[in-house]
Amino acid sequence: MKLHPMKSKKYLLSSYYLSKISDKDEYVVTDPILYEEIKKYLPSAKINLEPIYKVSREEFSNENNLQKKLYEKYIYLISERLNEIHSTNYPLQFWEKIIGLEVLMHIHHCRSMYALIKQKEDRNYELYTLPPKHFRIPENNDEYRKLTQHSQIGYEQLLTIFFLNQDENIRNFDFRENSKNSKKETTGLLNKIRNKSIKQLFIILCRRILTKIFKLIVSPSTLLVETIFSDQNYIKLMLISFGKVQILNNINYKYLETSIEPSKRVIISKKINDGDEFDNYFFQSLYFFSPKTWIENFTFINKYYENNVNSFVNLKTIISESSSESAQFFSARASITNIQTHYNEHNLLQHYLMGNIIWFLNRRYDKYLSLGWTDKSYDVLPVGSLYKWKSKRKKNKNIKILFISSVASNKSPFHSSMYGEQGMYNSKAYFKMTENFLSNLKTKYLKEVYFRGHPHVKDNRYSDYAISDNYYLKSHLDKVNTVDYSTKNNAVDLISKCEIVVINYLSTPWVQSLLANVPTVIIWNEETYFLDDDYLDYFEELIANNIVFKKGEDAARFLNKIYMNPNKWWLSNDVQKARSNFLKSNFMENEKLSSYILDISKK
Repeated sequence: MKLHPMKSKKYLLSSYYLSKISDKDEYVVTDPILYEEIKKYLPSAKINLEPIYKVSREEFSNENNLQKKLYEKYIYLISERLNEIHSTNYPLQFWEKIIGLEVLMHIHHCRSMYALIKQKEDRNYELYTLPPKHFRIPENNDEYRKLTQHSQIGYEQLLTIFFLNQDENIRNFDFRENSKNSKKETTGLLNKIRNKSIKQLFIILCRRILTKIFKLIVSPSTLLVETIFSDQNYIKLMLISFGKVQILNNINYKYLETSIEPSKRVIISKKINDGDEFDNYFFQSLYFFSPKTWIENFTFINKYYENNVNSFVNLKTIISESSSESAQFFSARASITNIQTHYNEHNLLQHYLMGNIIWFLNRRYDKYLSLGWTDKSYDVLPVGSLYKWKSKRKKNKNIKILFISSVASNKSPFHSSMYGEQGMYNSKAYFKMTENFLSNLKTKYLKEVYFRGHPHVKDNRYSDYAISDNYYLKSHLDKVNTVDYSTKNNAVDLISKCEIVVINYLSTPWVQSLLANVPTVIIWNEETYFLDDDYLDYFEELIANNIVFKKGEDAARFLNKIYMNPNKWWLSNDVQKARSNFLKSNFMENEKLSSYILDISKK
């Protein structure tokens, strides 16, 4: 993409410059939602919608391999520079625990912007860009993720950075922050407990009381750091180990308000020897995108977590699945004192997908505890999970068809097929697949659908990130029985009181539904969820038994056939065998992880 005089077309990346649009100029966009937004704002606007580029499997694989190589190259250089900035000599793994995930994400975001620029570099487009004085520098890792993935300004900054000092004709407009991006997160105690039953509140209270008691009388040997096990399992582990296993949450430091230190940011962002255009672009962007917790506030925070770790005098093992900055800092400090750090696999399967990050997690942790699968290519220990995967089936099933939906967006956190509904092409393909399902389901059955939408779709905090389901599906959602985006009803409980489950993405719910042994239809978009080369037959048996479908319309037609008696199909020997075989290969009963944790707590 080149910069041209004012007579050329203007390329718009986002809606931040909506107020600048005039019917005297001609505009170009790639995002179909942005196109509609502009048309709504100014119906007379002259605007062209360019086609979205579809990435082939081969291109995706090549890009995945490239980004992995870039990570291995960049993480070493950035760690060296951080040691230089702070006059320290910490090993690579220490820094990798703190900054690794964000470096991996930033490579992806820079590569995405770089690809967009290169795709359009021969076009006669004029650009709107942000003056650096209006850039937003993230305070911490969590804010970095919000900036790059959950807001529009992050990519506006990345676009501007590529052209910094390259052309004086870039038109700079002062950035005025949109009020919807300024909202603070409000997750008070009342919001956390108001949707809990009396029984759930009692169990939570018991867990908290036990945690406080054991913290006072026992120094733990094993800490569960920001895990998401069920409260019953937490209580069981603490009681059986008599406090040698304890929980550690909410280990955040007090917020620091500091100014940036340019001299330090020059070090982290300097060009590398023999670097190519992308190398230079990536490192230049670190001046503005490196969180303050890496640079300005590092010394204070590092000391805070050093003291925190040292307060656990008998600690030998940490188990965590959290990607929060607090958990990463705690884990980094623990590794300095030779405390073992174990990663317990989060509540989704990813090993079968191209672009999974198991290689990355294995670099950062001493052991990887899988949900139950094994693979000679990965060094993992199959022990299962203590997450709440299912609830007891309700006798009265008041939901006929439960449709569990994801949240689609134009940006994914990093380059991986785990995010089959995220990215400009992926999101459009996801909605098309869903629309094909809903439009082919018989009208009388559509009226029985309970559409469980992802809560983020209606959450104002994600308004610049989540694509509204109504944009593509409104005419169909108007016909269903229920549309629910609340946080009150979770998927596990809804699955326990429905007759049929339909799921259109590959995250937690499809495994929950199979474990609950509820008639389940899974729609897998093979154009966006690329299978790893070693797992091309991963869904073969499930497809053969009509559990997994590649097309939404095929899933709907099958559901039309079995709607009146789904159990006749689901409880057949072949279907139950397929379900059982899949779970045995991928998932392990919870007791194995409990036993493992209790065993290491005795050492």
